[in-house]
Amino acid sequence: MGPDALKHDFFDEFDDTDELPSIPDPATRNELTTLEGLSLNDQVVREFADYRNVVFTRDVIIRNVRFAKGFSFSGARFLGRVVLNDVRVDPAKGCSAAFSGAVFSQQFKASRDCRLYRTDFSGAIFHGIAIFKGVKFLASARFEGTTFNACNFSRAVFSGAGIFNDAKFQSSADFEAATFRYSISAARFKDAKFAGPAIFKNARFAGDAEFDSAVFNSGATFFQAQFALERAPSGEDDGEEPSAELAKTSADLVISFAGAVFLADDDGDTVTFEGAKFGDRNFKRATTFDNAYFRSTKGEKAKRCVANFREVDCLGPITFRGAQFQEFVRADFSHSRFEDNVDLGDCKFLSDALFEKCAFRDDIVLAQTQFNSFPDFRQATFNHYPNLAQASLPHFDKPRRGEERKVMVQRLSTLRRLANKVDDKRTEFALLVRELKIEGGIASRLYGAFSNYGQSWARPAGWLIFLTIIVFPLTYLANSGFVPTTNEEVVGFVAGERQSCPDAQNGTVIAAALELSMRNALIVAAENNVRSERIANCLASIGSGWHYSGLMMTLLEALQTIATLVLVFFIGAAIRRRLQMR
Repeated sequence: MGPDALKHDFFDEFDDTDELPSIPDPATRNELTTLEGLSLNDQVVREFADYRNVVFTRDVIIRNVRFAKGFSFSGARFLGRVVLNDVRVDPAKGCSAAFSGAVFSQQFKASRDCRLYRTDFSGAIFHGIAIFKGVKFLASARFEGTTFNACNFSRAVFSGAGIFNDAKFQSSADFEAATFRYSISAARFKDAKFAGPAIFKNARFAGDAEFDSAVFNSGATFFQAQFALERAPSGEDDGEEPSAELAKTSADLVISFAGAVFLADDDGDTVTFEGAKFGDRNFKRATTFDNAYFRSTKGEKAKRCVANFREVDCLGPITFRGAQFQEFVRADFSHSRFEDNVDLGDCKFLSDALFEKCAFRDDIVLAQTQFNSFPDFRQATFNHYPNLAQASLPHFDKPRRGEERKVMVQRLSTLRRLANKVDDKRTEFALLVRELKIEGGIASRLYGAFSNYGQSWARPAGWLIFLTIIVFPLTYLANSGFVPTTNEEVVGFVAGERQSCPDAQNGTVIAAALELSMRNALIVAAENNVRSERIANCLASIGSGWHYSGLMMTLLEALQTIATLVLVFFIGAAIRRRLQMR
């Protein structure tokens, strides 16, 4: 349906055309003209309605009125209510619905039957609530620099560009189920400031959606919003202005939240994109959250604070390069599907990062990505495995207990498998160490104490020397029944004055114990084991001894052999890992 046909309908609907209240011509009247109010009902206004710079001291009520050539309330001051009920502007060349620079002291309400063409509220100020629920904007709707107290655009339809750049929303901004149908520049909220909740639940963006450097001070929800999924359909409700730009393809569309700031609301959410859909398979330009900032305003009290990207369906590339998820803000991408490249380069996840059961069909970039907690990739699927070596993982996470510890171990195990898939031995081993640290069992602690979880060859070597020359010699001496306790006994013992063992190298007991320990540690040839046996028997038979001294000596020797084998294994394993990681 073209403009002429629509105009025909306008005039056919009414038999008579009422006259507008007369006001001075703009060229001859003072800057501001005062009228008590305005009431227009059931009319067709054939001429341009000019109410620029008029002060209305009472309500302005316009019901069931068609404006054939548009109207202007630019610069007007409304001290009472403004009600537009079934107001329509003829979508003809040169027509517009202008309220630029107007000031609304009380409520502004436009009904769902309103169809406004080339709407301009740029620089307007709404002190009361502004209601545009269900309004159809047939062409561009300009709200640049507009200041809203609270506003309701739910189910509004923007067939042209919806421009809210630099707009200020001092209370709630409700765009639930709003539709931005224009093929290009569908929604522009660049540098917009949302002091209250920003609601875009179930909103549909057929073209560009630009939220660059927007500030959301009290949370934002884009729950099940749809971005760039379809081109605006043609039809009688379009109201699109003829333009060569309409031939622009979906491949050129922009979805941008670059530099946007998301702060937490009262429920602890910074932003909700749960169930949102981004782009289509031909969508070649990335959905971008570059340098976006997600922060909790309540600090540690908001431990449940979350940036919610659960169940997002992203068919085009998406980038979070340089984005920051600050402390106490959990980034949740669980159950999402990414058909194209995902770029998390230079991101900072200072709290938890959840990617559980995500499907990554293309590359996921983690270059210089910082994780302050081990990310959760459990049950995620990949066509191209990520390179964790490029990311910064925590050296050690907080000790965990119970179910929390179990989950963390599962996360680390998953990360180890990912590192193994790209043959990243260094990262794989580092993750194994952290997994063992968090597990915290007796065996794990002993492994850490004696070998630093397999990272050090010097530590087990040091333990081997310590056990060989100090611990086990003293143990053998103690088993013999002669452990010196005074300085005089020590001197005499070393000199061999108390007891001797002829099978030792110099005949003293201490030398016999030391030689036996070193022989057991070195695990010498079988023929030399005869000498070791004789020394052991000698030590076991010295003095009053112990009834089971011989048996105990055998057990001690076996224990030393086992300890030596374990420590030698630790030394060899550490050296081998170092060679592998070169």
